[in-house]
Amino acid sequence: MLLSLSRRYIFLANRKAASTSIETEFGPECEIVAGIAAAKFAKHPLTGRGGKHTTYRELRAIFDPLFARTLTIEHFCVFGIVREPIERLWSYFAYQARWPEAKPHTVGREFEAFVRRAVEARSKSPRDTVETQHDFFRDEQGAIRINYLARLDNLARSLETLRDATGLDFTRAAATRLNVSSADPPKLADTGLRRAVRERFAEDYELYESKCDRLLAAPLAGRRLNPESALRWMLSGPHAFDLAASVAWKLRQRRARDPDFRISDLLRAIDRGEPE
Repeated sequence: MLLSLSRRYIFLANRKAASTSIETEFGPECEIVAGIAAAKFAKHPLTGRGGKHTTYRELRAIFDPLFARTLTIEHFCVFGIVREPIERLWSYFAYQARWPEAKPHTVGREFEAFVRRAVEARSKSPRDTVETQHDFFRDEQGAIRINYLARLDNLARSLETLRDATGLDFTRAAATRLNVSSADPPKLADTGLRRAVRERFAEDYELYESKCDRLLAAPLAGRRLNPESALRWMLSGPHAFDLAASVAWKLRQRRARDPDFRISDLLRAIDRGEPE
C-alpha cells in the first residue's frame, strides 16, 4: 500500500495484480509505504496482516484516526487494479508453485485441480483459499467506495483514464511490469468448472466488467493535513510498528541527497503539498 500525503492518493495493492510494479515506481515519492523491507513480512498488531496488501477496510481502521481532525480518506484518490479472475488464479498457481511453503499450496498440482479447490475453498482448508478481489476492496457494509479501479489486461489505457480524470499520472508503471507469469493461462476445458468460477467469483467479474476504467467517485477538495498531528500519529500507538519504519525510510532517502534534511522539513513539504 502506498499513501502520498502531498499528492493526495492511496494505492491499495490487490494481490497478483501488478502491485509490485506500482510500488517500485511510485514508492519513493510516498510518505507512507506499507510493505517496505523493514515491515513487509511482519504482521501489523492492529489487523494481524502484513502491511503491503492492506484492504480497504483495514485502510479505514488504521488511518481514520489520523484524518479525523484534518483530512478524511474521501479527500484522497484511492485506487487499485483488478484482474480477470481466471488469469488471477493462474498467476497464483504459477507463482506459488515455486514456493513449497506458500498458501494456497500448489506444488505438484494440475492447474484445473487448483482452480477446482479454489472454487470449493469456502468450506475447505485455508491453505486452498484465494481471497476475492471484491472482498479486498469492499467496505464494512459490502459496498465499493474506492475512487478508481484499473484493469490489468488494459493497464496502460486504464492508467491514462485515471490520469485524465484526476491529474495523477501512473502510466509509466504499465511499461515496467514485474513478477509477470512466464506463460498465458491454459484454457479450462471443463465448461462446468468455468461456470463454477463465474459463480464463485461473480462479484469479482462484476468489478472487472462494469466498475473499471471510470471514476467511481471524485475525491473531495480542500482541507489540509496538520503535519504535527500526523507525525505524532505516525510514531505512536500500534501504527508505529509499520509507519515509523516508513518515515525512517523516507528520511534516509532524502538525507542521502541532503545530509542536513530533517523530519520537520519533510512535514513542511507535506503541508505545502509539495511532491517528493
